[in-house]
Amino acid sequence: MQNKLASLYVRKMFLATAGQAAATNQLQLVTRFNDGFIAFVNGVEVARRNMGNPGMFAYRDQTAFNTNVPSAPAITINLGRASNLLCSGSNLLCIQTHNKAITSGDFLSMADLKIDSAVPVSLVTNSTTWKYFAGVTEPSGGLID
Repeated sequence: MQNKLASLYVRKMFLATAGQAAATNQLQLVTRFNDGFIAFVNGVEVARRNMGNPGMFAYRDQTAFNTNVPSAPAITINLGRASNLLCSGSNLLCIQTHNKAITSGDFLSMADLKIDSAVPVSLVTNSTTWKYFAGVTEPSGGLID
């Protein structure tokens, strides 16, 4: 993608039980990223870094506003009560990742999604297979992506 694209879109479908969807514990995104991202759970923006104000549209060719070093440690972002974001059955985590410059070849987007508790409940892990879409156009939810 170096010298070609500034963005990459990744998504992961996951299942939540009725109990998980009703949980009042924090839903947490654990991520390492380079350089910026916007995360969505079931179509709702839940977190962003280096991509402007919440709700601000980011075009596929927009670069991240700041640099986050590839060696930066993972951060945990509290997303609010799990019951406010999850539904029983199929759910979708989507992450729009942007590099600081189109010449950069160091895309990094690692994400885990969990419900915080004494024994955290893992919903999505970064080591599983994800679907991805290179930022040649903005995703439309249609056939192309």
